[in-house]
Amino acid sequence: MTIKKASPLIALMFGNFKKVSSLIAFILGISVATVSAQEFPKNLGIPKRFENYQTKGYMLASHNIYINEYFLHVQPYSLGEYGKPDVEEVYEILGSNKNGNIMNISEHPLFYNFDLNNNGKFEDEEILMDEKGDGLNGNEEWLWMMKKRMMEEGSSKI
Repeated sequence: MTIKKASPLIALMFGNFKKVSSLIAFILGISVATVSAQEFPKNLGIPKRFENYQTKGYMLASHNIYINEYFLHVQPYSLGEYGKPDVEEVYEILGSNKNGNIMNISEHPLFYNFDLNNNGKFEDEEILMDEKGDGLNGNEEWLWMMKKRMMEEGSSKI
């Protein structure tokens, strides 16, 4: 199993959300199943070019990262220029064998990264959190909106 260092943005994001009890409960209680392509709910504001990215894009080599005691599996997809990820799904690794091979991952991603401005980076406004872990169905929240809401509520867990 290859473990890559996390980008500063992802490390910062998970460092902040590690303290949020609902997310911790979510991370610890995920079930395991296979992933299937979905159409995006209209209320998320994701451009049409990203719809069905799993079926119309190229699946790039996945990798694993370790952040704040969590092992995560990142599955990138390219929609055009091969080798450049346009979308990433990030799953929790639930189990591995003694050789380090992944045996189980969460049913749905913890979050989705969409390169909305096509700059090759995944910034706060391009990260969609799925706190309930039930797939893309319209109850997800963009990271920047979640941070703004928490600041307005006076939360010290940002």
